[in-house]
Amino acid sequence: MQQTAPYNQTVIPDPRKGVVTVELAMVLPIIFLFFFMALELASINFARQTLGYAAYEAARKSSIPGVAKTIGVDEARRQMNLVGLGEGAIIEIDNSEAAVTATITLPSTGFSWGPVGYFGTYNIRESCTVMKE
Repeated sequence: MQQTAPYNQTVIPDPRKGVVTVELAMVLPIIFLFFFMALELASINFARQTLGYAAYEAARKSSIPGVAKTIGVDEARRQMNLVGLGEGAIIEIDNSEAAVTATITLPSTGFSWGPVGYFGTYNIRESCTVMKE
């Protein structure tokens, strides 16, 4: 048989009731801050790696004898558009006698994924120099 408490028994409230909710409310914004900062740093690294490869491909294409600079620029844009980073990029190709240097600058509006925008005015600049044959 089930025992029941007597009607005159008083219930003592638990002094720690709701502590977990308060602690979560205090810690959760900090956790989200670190999460979005990690996301932003990952997007910066991804954009930097992509720009480095696009600069290499642009310099390599532009180093071919008889090829115009626009071929290198088009190749850099194609490489960046493959991953969605082509917006706002500035591509410069310096074609000298001995080498070709491709420099790509991308403002943070082109690669920032997080809603916080830690690096609001940050620009990534990657450059690659390829010697001519």
